[in-house]
Amino acid sequence: MSLTQALKTIPAHLEYFLEVVNEHSLQSPFVYEFYANLKQLISKEGGIEEIEAIRRKFLTDATPVTGTDMGAGSKVSTSKTIAKIARHGISTKRECVMLASLVKMFNPYIIVELGTSLGIATAYLAGANNKGTVFTFEGNKELVDIAGKVSERLSMKNIRFFHGNIDDTLPGVLNELEKVDMAIIDANHRGEALWRYFHWLKEKMSKAGLMVIDDIRWSAGMYRTWKEIINDEKVTLSMDFHKRGLLFFDSHLNKEHYVLSL
Repeated sequence: MSLTQALKTIPAHLEYFLEVVNEHSLQSPFVYEFYANLKQLISKEGGIEEIEAIRRKFLTDATPVTGTDMGAGSKVSTSKTIAKIARHGISTKRECVMLASLVKMFNPYIIVELGTSLGIATAYLAGANNKGTVFTFEGNKELVDIAGKVSERLSMKNIRFFHGNIDDTLPGVLNELEKVDMAIIDANHRGEALWRYFHWLKEKMSKAGLMVIDDIRWSAGMYRTWKEIINDEKVTLSMDFHKRGLLFFDSHLNKEHYVLSL
C-alpha cells in the first residue's frame, strides 16, 4: 500500500475511536451477552500450541513464495517469503483465537473462508469444531500446498481446499452448498471484490449465520464498501471491531450497528 493510500484511511480510523463504546453502553440483551461471552472466551484461550509451533517455524522460513496473486491489495509485497507472509500477511494469534471463539459459540457446520494464505487461521477454524467442514479458497497454488501440509501435520480431515481465482471457484461451490453457517472474507482487498463476495455469500447464509469481514479499514475503498454492506437489507446486526467486522442475518434481531473493542 502506498503512503497516499494509507493516508486516505485516516478518517476511517478516527471514526472508530470517536464511536467505540464498551459493554456498559449496550442496550440489547443479545448483544451484551454475545459481547461478554466473546470477550471471556478470548481471554481464556491461549491459542492452540500445535498451530502456534508451526507459525513460529514459518516466521524464520526464508523460502520464497512466487505463484500468482489473483487479487489486488495484498497485505505484503509481491516479492515475499514465507517469513514475510507469516509476519505481515496472516491473522495474529489473538485474531485466530477470536475466530476459534466464534466457532465455539456458534458451532457452524459449514464454514467458508476466502483467503487461505499459509493455513494458520484455517487450522484454528477447523480445530475449533471438528464436526464442521471448512471450505477454504486461495488463488496462489504455492500457498494452497503449504496450507495443505499444515492440515496434514495437524491430522485435520475437515478442510477442503480450492485453488484458483475466487471469482471462478466460489460460485460453483456455493451452488453445491445448501447453506453457509459462517463465512470469513480475507481475500482480494478491493472494495468491489468485497462487495461481490458479500453478495454471493449472503444468499447462502443460514438464519443463525455469521459473516466475518477482515481488514475493513485496509483502504478507503474497503471501508466504503463495509459501510454499504452494513446497510444491506439482509444484514440485521453488525459489529465493528476496528480491524474486523461481524455481520448477523437473523431476522429476529433488530437492525443495529455497534462499534466495539476487544
